[in-house]
Amino acid sequence: MMEKNRIHAIFYALLAAIFYAVNVPVSKILLKDVGPTTMAALLYLGAGIGIGILSLINQKDRKAAEWLSRRDLPFVIGMTVLDRLGISSSTVINML
Repeated sequence: MMEKNRIHAIFYALLAAIFYAVNVPVSKILLKDVGPTTMAALLYLGAGIGIGILSLINQKDRKAAEWLSRRDLPFVIGMTVLDRLGISSSTVINML
């Protein structure tokens, strides 16, 4: 069982690295036609879809302690607001 979890962790880490590496060139191409706010929305949408798919796949393996609680909400909101401020304060030149 431990070996299976290790293989899954390695697979997910590699998958995340691949998506992160592909994100930069695709973002540069899209930024020519799409504004930064729309780009951020597309990135969050893609991340949400990916997490949703993984959540559905791993639903039976999840324990109650792994769910987000109300205590986590301020941190999630804080991450979203700070990321949004960073995106809105940067320009396309900074991202190229």
